[in-house]
Amino acid sequence: MTGLKPVPAVGAVCFRGDDVALIRRGTKPMAGSWSLPGGKIEFGERAGDAALRELKEETGLTARLVGLVDVVDGIFTSRTTGDVTRHFVLFDYAAVWVSGAVMAGDDAAHAEWISPPHHRRGPHPGLGRSICLLTGPRVTSLVWRQTNEPKSFRRKP
Repeated sequence: MTGLKPVPAVGAVCFRGDDVALIRRGTKPMAGSWSLPGGKIEFGERAGDAALRELKEETGLTARLVGLVDVVDGIFTSRTTGDVTRHFVLFDYAAVWVSGAVMAGDDAAHAEWISPPHHRRGPHPGLGRSICLLTGPRVTSLVWRQTNEPKSFRRKP
């Protein structure tokens, strides 16, 4: 045991209608990879607040969280030794766009809205699990309810 511990991090799947905001990472080790906006949770920061902060920093978007979608492990290994080099525990949140024009910021090289025909297949390879999970019926239903129910029926955040 080396004393290394998993790092808590967040991801935000932000919907504007049926479109989802994605970024292309601009820094190593994931430079060039498509990703959900997100990053590490800062000490003393609540996970939901971190998701909204990372979304704003990486895309320029402001959103409202509608729920926790999933918690997954991001475990990365060395290509040469196979040893675990990084381990993130990712809290993925669904959010609904409130304001802002999508634009890359912070460590994102590019940001854009993608439409439903592209959710499950290109042009954003490498996001199969995230996009299929986060645009699936459970999340779509959650987002629809939060954006279409009368305010009096919405759960308080």
